[in-house]
Amino acid sequence: MQSYYFFSNNAIFSLENQNYIDYGMVIRVMKEEAMMYDKQRKKLLENYTIEGKKLASGNEFLSGMKKEWKLLPVIPLVLYMGKDECWDGAISLYDLLDIDVDLKPYVNNYKINLYI
Repeated sequence: MQSYYFFSNNAIFSLENQNYIDYGMVIRVMKEEAMMYDKQRKKLLENYTIEGKKLASGNEFLSGMKKEWKLLPVIPLVLYMGKDECWDGAISLYDLLDIDVDLKPYVNNYKINLYI
């Protein structure tokens, strides 16, 4: 597996080149996406403090970001290049969960963009 990042003015694209079926791929992509958002937040905070500014006490200080800061969307793409077998792994978080139908409305269903 290799990861590549492409930056545009309005989004960050993350490309995973996958040669084998990873049955936990949804979780891996979810974690990577969350880390990319946190990296953006940390970079904004770093640039803000380099300018000699400090976050106000309270909510901004506790969250580590200003209310008006906006992040670029992260769009993860998984390219499966396996030659021996068809992808039979999960493509959404619901595929990995043993979830009661009554709980589904309260659980976010994360989906990956898988290209075969």
